[in-house]
Amino acid sequence: MISFDICKDAGWVTERMSQPDVAEMSFPDGADAPSEAQILLAMSAGGLDFVRICADDVPLGFFLLELKFPLIEIHTVISKEHRGPVAFSAARSFIKNWLFQNYQQCEVLMTQVPKYNRPAALFALRAGMKKSGIAGDSFCKNGKCESMEIFEIRKGE
Repeated sequence: MISFDICKDAGWVTERMSQPDVAEMSFPDGADAPSEAQILLAMSAGGLDFVRICADDVPLGFFLLELKFPLIEIHTVISKEHRGPVAFSAARSFIKNWLFQNYQQCEVLMTQVPKYNRPAALFALRAGMKKSGIAGDSFCKNGKCESMEIFEIRKGE
């Protein structure tokens, strides 16, 4: 059974964001995973929610939601050992059965994926999102500026 809950445990979030396979794919040049203090500050400031993903009570990772109503920007943080069919199913269930019901003021869910990150783009597509555009040279990694592909899904799709 797949379940979701809003996580308020900054230590747990920090630990997941600091895993090498997550950090390598998630942060631009010169940026490190945020500290526990930075996560606590972000949690208390509002505008961000960390939604834990569990399958049969085993945490797979979380979705970081940037609340910019009527838009929510989503970032997926799932460690390598939990990626695959269960994670795809969790993402589809999250969008279809949880997100739009728990954030009723959300009209559009979107994400941006560096063009070189094909697995993340496929993840967005398998979760039910559609490619809606490109933000050119907006992410710098390994000394090179990369375009970001934009994916979205609208309420009711």
